[in-house]
Amino acid sequence: LGMEMTQAGAFMSAFYIGYVITQVPAGALVDKFGVRVILSVSLLLEGVATFFMGSITGFPPGFVLRLITGIGAGAVMSCCSRAIMDWFPAKERGTAFGLLLAAPSAGIVLSNYIVPVLNNAFGGWQGVFRT
Repeated sequence: LGMEMTQAGAFMSAFYIGYVITQVPAGALVDKFGVRVILSVSLLLEGVATFFMGSITGFPPGFVLRLITGIGAGAVMSCCSRAIMDWFPAKERGTAFGLLLAAPSAGIVLSNYIVPVLNNAFGGWQGVFRT
């Protein structure tokens, strides 16, 4: 993509910018519209932005798509936290929150093994985003 190092840093930070700025407003939206509605919209937003990552040609569109993905992910975390509070008895919430917080790290570990295989199978990094 021909990015400068500062652009690469901003590119990687874009997800977390969206993630952080979304969590509190998303919590209010979950309170108003419910987990299922906000979770559905958030996952759709994340999925569409991730799919289009395979089509980027430079820094600006990639930054925007990573920001959008982070916005969706921040809202997902708010939804999941609320769902745990609503759907699990008090004595099971600690375990549920532990699993929720461990899942992203486990996904990163697994993706380090799966993505290289997908990269080869789908003709490069662009294809990985479309799978």
